[in-house]
Order: sequence, then structure tokens, then C-alpha cells
Amino acid sequence: MAAVAAAAWLCAPHPVAADPAPPGPSFDCARAQGVVETTICGDPDLVAADRTTAQLFALVRTDALGVGPSAEPDAQRKWLAERDKMCAAKAPSEINACLRQAFDARLSLLAVAALIRAPDPALGELRRQDPDHAPLYEALWRMATMPAGAARTDAVAALIGPMFEQVRTAGKQSDDPDHGGGPITAAMLGSVRTARDAAGTVKNFDLFFDLTGIVDTIGPAYITCEAIVRQPELIDAVGVSFGSQRQDGLGVTDCDDELPAPPQFAAFAAAAIDAATGSPRCTVARRAAAVPAYQRFLLVVQLDRQGPQLPPNRSVTRGAAAFAEAHAAEERAAEADLAAYYARELNRPDAAGAAHAAIGQVVDRAFAACP
Repeated sequence: MAAVAAAAWLCAPHPVAADPAPPGPSFDCARAQGVVETTICGDPDLVAADRTTAQLFALVRTDALGVGPSAEPDAQRKWLAERDKMCAAKAPSEINACLRQAFDARLSLLAVAALIRAPDPALGELRRQDPDHAPLYEALWRMATMPAGAARTDAVAALIGPMFEQVRTAGKQSDDPDHGGGPITAAMLGSVRTARDAAGTVKNFDLFFDLTGIVDTIGPAYITCEAIVRQPELIDAVGVSFGSQRQDGLGVTDCDDELPAPPQFAAFAAAAIDAATGSPRCTVARRAAAVPAYQRFLLVVQLDRQGPQLPPNRSVTRGAAAFAEAHAAEERAAEADLAAYYARELNRPDAAGAAHAAIGQVVDRAFAACP
């Protein structure tokens, strides 16, 4: 009987289903509140931007190690508050443009943050906003996730080829007689003369990526923190020193949001570098070079990839010992904080011992900045 009923249903005419409604934003437009949400609901492009923002944000709520929370929820709340305040104050004819600009700014950061764990939506957004330079981020993704070898070199070289030529020929003319007066970026690149050279090793790619910041039409570009987690050598692209001059503001990273430092550890390290660089003998130029380099070292410590202790230096040892004695309680708290982080985030077997050794290096490195 049931089979007969089913056959009758199949043979009977049925109304054609209407096309499904286009997907809405991340909130219910039937309950939209305020001019910002109402404007988003009335513009399909803003609806799509809001939906993509929610999608990418959901991907980066955990940190770059995939274990603990990232700082993105705080960043998202701050962005929403600033967006709503700024755009609601605009004239009605200007609200759409304000929201588009706000969404693009936030989406560019979220796309970089999500690049390694979700390359398809991340690269899709980066291509939408800047198709000329999205290949740089695809090259970063491939450098971080593909094994070293000819296939990676070929893929990365093909992606960065046009940009490599821009970097190689950019910048002021060098007055280095050994270089023959060519572009200063070519001198900085040294033996890295082709896109294939730049793609051949992580070290060469670091140098190229960092120097994209010199080219007005390209950089500076972000090294997403998860790329550094996957390929730790990429940390060298977070600012590169050339001889005695440091080129600040070139390669930058989103690790403050994607891999928040243990708070007591971060506070202790900040106090150490402030004390070390606060002396009159530490010039403004030296401090400007020392602080970014120290921040990069702290990221290395967070990943538990610091190298051997610095060689003995009487001035450094004296300053570090005096600071440690004056801040003994804070040092113990920072060490415990770092040990808990190593155990939780890195699953480090001897977390306490590793943290004890690392804290000593944190103080020594700070005072080595201006010995």
C-alpha cells in the first residue's frame, strides 16, 4: 500500500520550487538595529562582506598553534565598535562607502591570518582586494606548507617573478662602488639575482619578502604567524638587518593577535628591554634597531626555538644580574607563566627547565642590545 502511495506521489504534478533566497549576513536582518546593520542588509555587496568577515573570523579564533585562543575576538570587538561609531556618524550618502572601506581593511587582516589553515577563502579575498599582489601571499603559503625541493621552487618562482623584478630594480641608486651604482635593493639582494634564486631557500625568500616593503606598489606585507609556526625560518623575514642599518617597517607579522604571549612573561620582557635601553649610552638609533630585534627574539622564545646562550660579556652579565636581582619576584612569575605556556601550547616535556633557561636568555638578550 505504501509503495502504491509513493508511486502516486511521484506521478502527481508538483509545484516547481522557487530559487533559494540569497544568503544573508551574519546577523538576522529581520532584527537589524541601527543605521549600520540596516545599511548592510540593504546592500548585497555589504551582505557578502559581512558574511566573509564572519567566516574568516571563525577560522582564526584559535591561535597559530591551534591550541589556545587567539586575540582575534578582542580585535573583532574593537573593530566592530570602531566601525559602527565611525560609519554611523557619516552622512546617509556616505555610510555605504564607509562600511566598504571598514570591511576591506578588516578582511585583509583576517585573510592573511587565515592563509595557512584555509588558503582557498583567504586567497579568494586577497585576490578580490589586490589581484596584483595576492600571488605574494600564495607564494608565502606554498613556502610554508610545501616540502623543500624543485616543485616548491618552481611554484614560488612562478608566483613572485614579476614582483621580484620590481624589488630588484626599486629604491635609491646605490653609491657602493662595488655595486656599480645600481639600485640599492639589488645590492641588498646580493647573490639572489633571480626569482628562482629567491624561491630556492627559505633564507632567500625571507630576504625577498622583507624587501617588498621598499616597493611602494607592493608592501609592506605581513608574514602570517602560522606560516612561521609551520616554517620557523620565515621569522627572518620579520625585519632584516643590512650591515649596521636596520630597515624597520618592512616585513611585519600578525603574531600579536595570532599567538598572544603569556602576559606575565610579556610584561617581564618589556621591563627588561626598557631597562636595558633606557641608559644614556643607548642612542635613539641603537634603540630603534634593538627593540624590533628583541621582539623578534621573544617570538622565537615563544616557539621554543632559541639558540645557545650568548657568549659571556662582562657588561651584559653585570646589567642582567642587577636587573634579575631587582625583579626577582617578577622573574619567577614570568618563568612560571612561560612554563605553563610551553606545557599547554607546545606539549613540552620539560617545560619548567626550558622556561628557566629561556628566561635567562630573555634578560641577557635585552642587556646585549646596548652593552
